[in-house]
This record gives sequence, structure tokens and C-alpha cells, in this order.
Amino acid sequence: MYRRRQKTQRRHFIMVCVVLVLLVFLLNTIHIIQKGTTTTTSSSSAAEKKKTKMMMMISTQDSEGEKQETALISTSATSGISFNLVVPSDEAIRDLFKHNILPLCSDKWIKDTTPPLTMKESNDTIAKKLQKRRIARLLEKNTSLQTFSWWSYDDVFRDTLHTKYYVYDPLDQCDIPTISHPCDAITVPFNTLQDMQCIQLTQLLLQTAFSSYHEKWEEKEKEEKEEKKKTFGWHTVIPLPKEAEQWVSFTTNTNSNNDNKSCELKVWVRLDVLVPSYDQRTIKFQAKLCFFCEQQQQEEEEEILPVCLSTIVFIIKVPQQQFQTEPFAEVAAFTVDRTLDVRRVPATFLFPVPLTILQEAVVRRSQQKIHMIPLLSHGEGRETFEMWLENDFFLFVKKHVRRGKSNVKKKQGEEDDDDDDEIFTRRGGLEVWCSFQLRVKEVIPLLRSPLSVPYSKKKPGWHRWFNPIYADMIIPHGPLAALSEQAMLDYIIGNNDRSPNKNSFVVGGSRSCNNNKDNNNNNNNNNNNNNNNKGSGGNGNGTGNCKEVKMDEKKCRPSGMVPTIIHVDHGLAFQWSSAALVNNPLAKQKGKETFCIFYKPLLFRLWAIEKVLVQHYTESKLQVYWSACEEGMPKLMREKMWKTFLMTNISSPVRRALGDAAFRASGVRLVRLLQRVNECLKEYSLDVVLIP
Repeated sequence: MYRRRQKTQRRHFIMVCVVLVLLVFLLNTIHIIQKGTTTTTSSSSAAEKKKTKMMMMISTQDSEGEKQETALISTSATSGISFNLVVPSDEAIRDLFKHNILPLCSDKWIKDTTPPLTMKESNDTIAKKLQKRRIARLLEKNTSLQTFSWWSYDDVFRDTLHTKYYVYDPLDQCDIPTISHPCDAITVPFNTLQDMQCIQLTQLLLQTAFSSYHEKWEEKEKEEKEEKKKTFGWHTVIPLPKEAEQWVSFTTNTNSNNDNKSCELKVWVRLDVLVPSYDQRTIKFQAKLCFFCEQQQQEEEEEILPVCLSTIVFIIKVPQQQFQTEPFAEVAAFTVDRTLDVRRVPATFLFPVPLTILQEAVVRRSQQKIHMIPLLSHGEGRETFEMWLENDFFLFVKKHVRRGKSNVKKKQGEEDDDDDDEIFTRRGGLEVWCSFQLRVKEVIPLLRSPLSVPYSKKKPGWHRWFNPIYADMIIPHGPLAALSEQAMLDYIIGNNDRSPNKNSFVVGGSRSCNNNKDNNNNNNNNNNNNNNNKGSGGNGNGTGNCKEVKMDEKKCRPSGMVPTIIHVDHGLAFQWSSAALVNNPLAKQKGKETFCIFYKPLLFRLWAIEKVLVQHYTESKLQVYWSACEEGMPKLMREKMWKTFLMTNISSPVRRALGDAAFRASGVRLVRLLQRVNECLKEYSLDVVLIP
């Protein structure tokens, strides 16, 4: 009995020990799991903090196709992706080509050799002869040209164009105060810092004007009808904000006998519609910012109009039924233009405009009777100008106020805000996102400029111009280089709406005709022949002069700027999620229309940027390398890298409207462009493929 009791106690003791061991093991396991979770959480927090750094996110693919993030991305709801890459200077990219690219790639590219006389001429030899013919035409007019010193097509224009197109005697000094600001004295290529200051100044003035206008426009319209005043669209007068004084300089000429230094500087802000035409087939508005001195006013029987000392003009594009993303594409094109350091797109920015102000601008427009052109009047609801605006713009915007939360926000896991589910509007449809592009004076179509090319609708085969062995027509060397850069940029951003006779423009080299009533905004029913930078000159941004104020006559003079190419009208860019473009010469397959003449400065810059981007891979210890003539990384990796870089500084509203797919296609096309360069350099010499 006693032994049986001992066995039972021993058995109970063993069971208790086993239970205790199991409990200890279980507690240790729970502790390890909690510790691992804490470590993971702290690591995630550290990773989230690193997102504030200006780095770049690049995804790679392993053999199983799984993507791994190798760097981080910095995002902002307002400023977009940020990346701390500084585009190399022209001197730096030339040194890179000379000391890095050329030594490594000379063996892989075609050598500069002449075939024996018994052999048939190679394509490279034919291309060299054709290029010499282009240069010989320039040497016929000036035998002292040093073509080896040409770096950009601006150098070609400066050395080959007659000075009658741009040299002029300065006007006499004026006796009225003058205004200087960042939106004036525009030169091309544009100055990015000056453009940013111009944008900041304009946004400040618009914000002040919109916030200070509290009257109901219906009541104001009735008052103006009763008083029989002229209409100017939506308009208001504001004092120059204190914050704007850092950008605006107000001086008085020493020859002035009047004491104008004590006058208060004000700004007359106007928004008006642009009259449609065959060249203006979309709904547009125009903003004019008139700087004037309050003491200087021109009194008339019915109205008092300010005398503008300086005027800034912006073209406003709005989302509409047939061109829904046009304003966002304009802003994205400007951003990519600056990211690649091309600097040919005028200052452009996105800004919310109250819908009631746009409605008022339509009702009180300066030109009341507007006839629809037959091309635009087809279709229901387009019989009149008012019906066109109401159906294609106002009703479209109101209908699409809500379009669901953006995919960008969902992927990034950002917090909700009031504008998450709005694409074309803001604040529940009270404001419309509009693009504002600085209107540069003296912009004319390419075919009506000193840089004209032999293009005609009967023989429009301009895609063949970039084939080095195309001999049916000799294209001027300078314009050919300029069109090459334009085609390269359009190919990257997906702009499928440009040719030599459409949306190709030149600034400078025209005749500047400044009209007193127009330049000083005395409004002869809003002469709209200068819509969207497409006028024949005049009425642009600038400062009024004494002769124009005192004399009611036109003063014409050369522009003072060497003619050069300017890039405007990118409303159809970033439209295609696929990488194919039908109307761009770079999209053509191999054959008669093979694109093999590339603009050297832009190509060198793309090579330099790609090398810097690849260095981010090497920092993450990935086995990648960069070479201009050999692909050192997978194609998908390069496309992702370029896509992320092109989205640098793209704001969230623009990304939300255009979508990531459009930028992904841009990355694909950019890689194809660089691949095409290598294919061409294996068939033609460097001096044939790379111009000027």
C-alpha cells in the first residue's frame, strides 16, 4: 500500500515537472515572438523615417520575377517625387563623353574609315557626303564659319543667320516709371531660377486677387450694364502684396520731370476667354496682370483705365470633354523639360481657379459676339460658343467632381484628405485645376520664320529627314538639329501631336509690332490673334515705353533675340499608356524612315543622367554597371529607373490625373531611344549620328 502511494506521488511529480517545462517553453516562445515583432516594428519605423530623405526608389526583378525595392522614394502630396540629382553641365557631359564613353565604346561603334575604291560605297560614306552638302550650303554664305565649334543649334543660328532678323537700335529712354520682374526679359533657353520666381510671383498675385474678390458677379454684371461700361472679363484691382516686393523692382527714369516715385503700385488682374479659331480648337482662357501706378490714370467720360507699365500674360487651359488631361499634361511637360535641362518650355504651373470666376469671365467677356467655326460646331450642344463652353467644360467639370480615390494614394498608404477623390477639381468642385503658361512675345510658326524648312503638305515625308542617307531633299543643318531635339523630347513625353507645320514654333527673328491700345490694355474688344503663343508678335510680356503710350500707332522693330526653337502645346502628351507613338519619327521601324540623327547635347545629357542613376544601384551592392554602348542591367530595371526619375517633382494632382502608366511608358520609350542610338552608331560614324 505504501509503495503504491509512492509511485502515485512520483508520477504526479513527473507530470508537474513536464507541465512546468512546457509552460517555460511556451513563455519563451511568446517572448521571442513579441521581441521579433517589436524589432520589426522599430525597423519599419526607421524605414518610414528614411522616406523623408531625398532618395530614389528603384525596383528590380530576380529570376522568379519578384520585385525588390533597393532604395527609397520621397513623396509629397503637393510637390511630388523629389530626387537630389543635379543635371551635369554642358562641360561635364562633354568631358564624360571624351574620357569615359568614347574610350569604352569606340571598338563597339563603327570606325571612321573609308572603303576601298573598288568597293561599293557604304551607307556611312553616303551619309557623310550628304552632311557635307548641308554644311557646304552654309559655307557658301560665310566661308569663315568654324563648324567644329558648334555645340548647340543656337550656335549654328547665331553664326549663319543674317543680323537683320534680330539686331536693332535701342529705343529712346522713356520719362515714365518702369517695372522689372522675373516674368520679363525672357531669353531662350529659359532660366529655371527666373521661371520659378515668375511662377511664385504670379501665384501670389492670383491668390491675392481671388481671395480679395467677394462681390457676387451677378450683381456686378447688372451694375455694369446699367452704367454702360465696357466688359473686360473677370477683373479686379489689388495693391502689390508686400511679399511680391522681393521680385518686383519699380524705378523712375532720371529724365522724368514728374514726381512719380511716391505713387502706389497696383495690379489689375483680368481673366478673359480666348476666341476659338482653326489654330485654337480647345477651350482656353487668358490671364493678364497689369502693373500700374495709381497716380497715372487715363480719365474718360465713361471709364477710368489704368496705363499699364508692364503686363504679364498667361494662357489658361482647363479640363474639358475632349481634352480632359490637357492642363495636367502641360504642367508635366514643363516639369520634365526642366528635369532633363532642355529649358525650351515656357514657365507653366497648375493653379486652382474658382469656378464662379471662370463663369463670370465667360459672361462678362470682352468680345461678346463670338461665332463658332464650322470645325467645332459639329455635334449636339455646340451650335453656339456659350453652349460649347457649358457642355464641354462647365457640365463636364461638375459631372466629374468625384471619380474615386486615386491609385497613387492607395499604393502609398497615405492618409485621406478632402481632395483624394477629386481629379479635375478641388474643394468639392468649387475650384478647377487649370494650367497657366507664360505667353512669350514674338512667337511665330516655324514655317513662317527665318528657320523655315522645305515642308509642304504635298510631300510631307518629314520623318525621312532624320535618315542619314535620305537624299531627296537637303534640310538646313540648324533647323534639322532643332527638330531632332524636339522629336526626341516629344518621344519621351509621349506627345503625338507635332510636325513642322503643326505646333512647331520659333521665338525671335520676327517683327515686333507693339500697339498702344493693345499693349497698354485699353481693350479694343480683346484682340485674340495672339492666342496660346501663336500670334505674329507683339502684345506679350514686357514694359510699355514712352512712344507707345503717347502715340496711337504701331512701332515695328526686330525682336533683338537670335531666332531659336521654343516648345509649346503639349496638351496631348502623356496620353498613351502604351509606348507606341504613330506620328513621331522616332517611333518608326527600321527602313526608309529610320531615325538616326540625334541632337548631341540632349543625348549626352541623357547618358550622363543614366550613369548617375546607375550609381544608386552600386551603392546598394548590386552587380550592375553602366556603359553607353552596352546594357549592364536588365531592360525592365532601366525602364523603372527612368520612369521614377522622370516623375521627379511631378505634383500629386498631376500624377493623379495622368496616372503612373503614362510615365512608365515614357521610361520604356527613353530606353528604346538609347538603344536606337547604339544601333545607329554601329552603322554610321559619330559625326553623322550626333549633330550639330
